[in-house]
Amino acid sequence: MLSKTLIVDIEALKFTKTILIYTLLLGAVLEGYCGNGSGEKTKNSTDYAFTLLLNISETPKFADRYRLKSEYTSFASSLKEKQSKWNNDHKLLEHLFYKVQQKYLKKYVPYQSFQDLFDTGTYGCLTGTALYAFLLDELGYEYEIIETNYHMFLKIKTNQKTYLLESTDPFSGFEYLEKEIEKRIADAHFKNKSGGEHHTFPYDIYRSITFTDLIGLQYYNVAIDAFNGGNLKKSLYCLNEASKINKSERINEMLILMLNSVNHPASLEKAILNYDELSELVAGN
Repeated sequence: MLSKTLIVDIEALKFTKTILIYTLLLGAVLEGYCGNGSGEKTKNSTDYAFTLLLNISETPKFADRYRLKSEYTSFASSLKEKQSKWNNDHKLLEHLFYKVQQKYLKKYVPYQSFQDLFDTGTYGCLTGTALYAFLLDELGYEYEIIETNYHMFLKIKTNQKTYLLESTDPFSGFEYLEKEIEKRIADAHFKNKSGGEHHTFPYDIYRSITFTDLIGLQYYNVAIDAFNGGNLKKSLYCLNEASKINKSERINEMLILMLNSVNHPASLEKAILNYDELSELVAGN
């Protein structure tokens, strides 16, 4: 915890500019700013990640978690029934993509929680991708969750071909033509380097990640949202939680941006020293 004096220093900091970063959008946080400190890599499974994502909400309740998990399980079971009857990967994957869009992904809204996806149909890049990944895992498909600088999508391999699923593209996010998949991947690399109207990261991320990494990216996104909203305590806490999972180049870059975006960086540096994971990163710079 921060000392009372240091808390005052942090809350008194004024921003000279806002960090404009297009993130892998997720949602709000639960008690203790970012959950129950779930940075431990104890279990890299769909059930574990699913529960953690549901817990990251404004008002997490056991009844809500139970209800939503039951709803999800029922939906997954209906897909498994079709899988056993159809015995056709292309037909099933296409049905999966559009059925999820129809049932859950109603409206793209930045910084929505995983629970919002079920309750209101609002979703972000990360939460939409996560839901598809959970279902693909349930169905036993070989797939990759691909992270880039500003986006996330899924690649699925079957005996016949490779598919690409993009949760934020409801009309043409189901792709199976090889040339089109190559084009989308090339576009992702181009956006990495251009950055558009947002901050351009000095690296080109294109990698396969795990369910545990998804949790870390959620913490990272909450940290950015909190910082842009002027809540440094929440931002540092969440960034530290993200660091427990993966000390990625994103976190290092964000620390630099944070220090360059306040008018009293020395006070922020002192605050960072209260967090073990972040202190290591700052010491290495």
